[in-house]
Amino acid sequence: MGWVRKKEAAARYGLSFLQIQYACNRRVVRCTQYMVDEEGLRAGLEEVRAAPKRWIYSTTAAKKYGVTRTQIALAQVKGLLRGFWMKMGQGWCGFLIAVEDLEANLERIKALPRYTEAERAGAERH
Repeated sequence: MGWVRKKEAAARYGLSFLQIQYACNRRVVRCTQYMVDEEGLRAGLEEVRAAPKRWIYSTTAAKKYGVTRTQIALAQVKGLLRGFWMKMGQGWCGFLIAVEDLEANLERIKALPRYTEAERAGAERH
């Protein structure tokens, strides 16, 4: 056993790379930036498989589904969306959310306030 590249582990166990990354962020398995502990992955395989396969950046989701980033943030706090921060490059991170959660709860998310009080107050001044 030992450590294996995340993409290789995803192919070997029929997972998506982002399912493994989500499990790493939730500390289900031990990971480095590019590697995953294969023994730990085997032990937590059912939990990793239960994670959504499809993810979307929150900014892309806001445009595609007609919601605001504020609504996405509130939905995540309320437990309507699963999400995690993923470091993509040098100093750049993206917030990924589960597509299935977004689609299943879209009407509830759209019913949330579109902007925070501070955003509304700032818009009124201009």
